[in-house]
Amino acid sequence: MAFPSDLRAIARALGGEVVGRQVVAPGPGHSPRDRSLSVTISAAAPEGFLAFSHAGDDFAECRDHVKARLGIDRRQQENRPQTPPRRPTQPPRDDDRDARALMFAKQIAFEMRPILGTPGETYPRDIRKIDTEAVADVLERTDGVGCRLQGFAADGVLQRA
Repeated sequence: MAFPSDLRAIARALGGEVVGRQVVAPGPGHSPRDRSLSVTISAAAPEGFLAFSHAGDDFAECRDHVKARLGIDRRQQENRPQTPPRRPTQPPRDDDRDARALMFAKQIAFEMRPILGTPGETYPRDIRKIDTEAVADVLERTDGVGCRLQGFAADGVLQRA
């Protein structure tokens, strides 16, 4: 018997039920009410299906359990046409992606303001009990995330006016 493509037929053979695009069924050696084994049809898998045990059972034992319950033997699997391996695909080429990222970084750098005198100062002062007057010189030179008031770009150092 070849691997069935009907999830309901697989569920009946395994004593399980169809949930979404998979079958959940009792794992090998589990009670009939158990639903720890999930089986998904996959043309890319060597057996034509993927089996996963949510109970931590050995994957080979689960695979053999499914094959036995469905009546699939090794000879039939060897005669099954193999799906050619997929080639890795290149991400879409976007030449100006780096330029857009650089412009976004520049925009963020130019919008940064010193934390001193802003609502962001209340956390170190009120929650962390840091004397902000004692570190005012540092807070005047840094923003809310601790960055300096200058940004760096591929074409050199950016200074804010």
